[in-house]
Amino acid sequence: MKLCITHVGPGNLACTLESGTLRYKQPLAYSVERVEELSSEVVSILHRGNRSHKLTEGNLEQLRVVGEELARRLLPQHIIMEIRRTMGSLTLELDEELLVFPWELFYDGEQFLCRRFDMGRLVRTSHPPNAGVQRSGTCSPLRLLIVCSDPEQNLPQVEREGLEIVSQLDGNADILARMVTVSNLKFVRREIKDYDLVHFAGHAEPPASESGFAWRLDDGLLSAKEISQMGAGRPMPSVVFSNACRSGTFNVSDTSIPSFGLAEAFLLAGVRHYIGTQWEMVDGQGAQFARHLYLDLSRGASMGAAVRNARNRVIAESGEGQLAWASYVMYGEPDVTLLKPKEQEKSSEGLPALRLGVRATAPFKPREPQEGPITIEPLQGNTEVQGVSGNVSPGMEGMPGKGISMAVLVALASLAAFLSLLVSGGVLYYFLFHNKENAASLGNTTKVSTNTQKKTPAGKLSQGDGSTGADLKPGSGKTAAESAKKNNHMVIHTRRIIADDEHHSIHDALAVLEACLLDGLSRRDSLTVMH
Repeated sequence: MKLCITHVGPGNLACTLESGTLRYKQPLAYSVERVEELSSEVVSILHRGNRSHKLTEGNLEQLRVVGEELARRLLPQHIIMEIRRTMGSLTLELDEELLVFPWELFYDGEQFLCRRFDMGRLVRTSHPPNAGVQRSGTCSPLRLLIVCSDPEQNLPQVEREGLEIVSQLDGNADILARMVTVSNLKFVRREIKDYDLVHFAGHAEPPASESGFAWRLDDGLLSAKEISQMGAGRPMPSVVFSNACRSGTFNVSDTSIPSFGLAEAFLLAGVRHYIGTQWEMVDGQGAQFARHLYLDLSRGASMGAAVRNARNRVIAESGEGQLAWASYVMYGEPDVTLLKPKEQEKSSEGLPALRLGVRATAPFKPREPQEGPITIEPLQGNTEVQGVSGNVSPGMEGMPGKGISMAVLVALASLAAFLSLLVSGGVLYYFLFHNKENAASLGNTTKVSTNTQKKTPAGKLSQGDGSTGADLKPGSGKTAAESAKKNNHMVIHTRRIIADDEHHSIHDALAVLEACLLDGLSRRDSLTVMH
């Protein structure tokens, strides 16, 4: 969402909300004296917090009340309602006369604008830019120069701030940080264009002449006027973070000064994004904010998102009374990203889901079939092969197939096992029962013969030609298995093998069955077992 606010005369504004196709422009009259008074009250509240190094709950409540009245006086009601319904980014395009107002701390009745939106300011100015070539884009790794300047030795936390940023980015392959504690004019003039990002921690001197605000270095001042003229030649850094008191203000009281302040000086020189403060800050308050800012940028966050996330993380870690979240203002498009966002790997619990292959570049272009077998390499974790994703099971490596899922393979294996059991059962059934019609039932005794059926007394074996076999009686010296093998037929009694002898029942029945399976069936003899 983009909100353009134009100064059309003393006490008159034109507010245009650009959202979608429509551009609704609405005039708004406001009291200049009252708005300036409210803006000064915001600064006074923050100064009281500076003295105690913390915003009390009373300070925060006053900040909400003043911020709500500022929003009501400088924004039409329908824009405030639209802001409450919207999230994401908010670009404020402002005339230079309106930059003195604390837009980031306007309160919509629910939240401060700087905490609700990825927020950035664009400035309409009468001064032409001095940039020759602007950095068109950046690529990983970004180079960060951290200048810690304390020539008067009255900022003990400046060096610690630089060390914390370096420690935060230690081992980060996307932002390479270099910190210097001895800085002079010659070094900064020579080195500043060699970096994508520049972080300055130190003093910002107020304007003592038409040269405007300045960075205090070891051997002098780097003025806003000189900075605004550095745009010729090689491009300036993409981002400058000036962590110094009032480094984000514009000097609009005297329009004859070529450069209104450090913010506009860097912007005129070609810097795309500038971050500074609008009031005085306590030494060391900005280190926490800066650490989170650069870490988010290294992860691919947009400029506006990195600033807003840094504000909210300061509050989450130190509470809303910490001053750093309310102190900063960013100039530049909030949606610009310095690095490509990192791809977040999705992890799933349990078994990996099967996914279809990656879509072709043309949405409706079919995938060309692949010839030949596909080898599934044994990998750990999720694997994609010809449109199938999943874990490769042990023993499945190298199995050919085109897009065969693990579920199909398991089903095929189960079917093969079932068919194997079915064939085995059929074979056993064939040998055991296909000549059942040739067997005769003898009550509890069954005689099975390869020639003819003939009833015999229990315990006798006979051949089809009428010859009498050996009696299976105690003391005969022959077992039932031997007798059955000799006469090529057998009688099996399921309760006992000899009708008049109960001592041979189980043993002799097993012996006969063994003889049948090992010898009789090899000659296609038949066996029938009846209870």
